[in-house]
Amino acid sequence: MTELFADIPEEIKHQVEIVFNLAISQNNVPSAIEILQSYLKTCTNEEERDFADFYFSMKLEELVNGSSTN
Repeated sequence: MTELFADIPEEIKHQVEIVFNLAISQNNVPSAIEILQSYLKTCTNEEERDFADFYFSMKLEELVNGSSTN
């Protein structure tokens, strides 16, 4: 299988995961959305922003569907 976003450094991938977990830990949906949107605005390039957007969307979909797969 071809890895998507293979050029994204591991530290960026980890950072995106941390931001998502921080956002989800909020007990307030608007606050969580604000954290995710704020992070997207700080991305240094389009590929990083695309990765973060993809990751956030994928994890939110997993939450909605009750899935916990990586």
